[in-house]
Amino acid sequence: MKRAFIKVPLKLLEFICKPSPTGERFSIDSKLPKDAKFIAAEYDLRANYLYLIFEHDSFKDSQEGWGYPALSDPMIRRYFNQECIEEI
Repeated sequence: MKRAFIKVPLKLLEFICKPSPTGERFSIDSKLPKDAKFIAAEYDLRANYLYLIFEHDSFKDSQEGWGYPALSDPMIRRYFNQECIEEI
């Protein structure tokens, strides 16, 4: 199996899902290949993180139950008037 995960804090999801009264927009950049297949989402109650698991041929082989390698955390950019005003 060639799987990896991205760790996403739930507070971040809450932040980007709320509508912006000022017209801001957001973009999310990650090392995830565009054609990676989404496999599952797992929630860690203690850490309050959502783990998104993907499969792709470029990932290292891993065995189920032994854990999957982590991709780098996603980069969130906040824009206002077409200009990036914050990286989260």
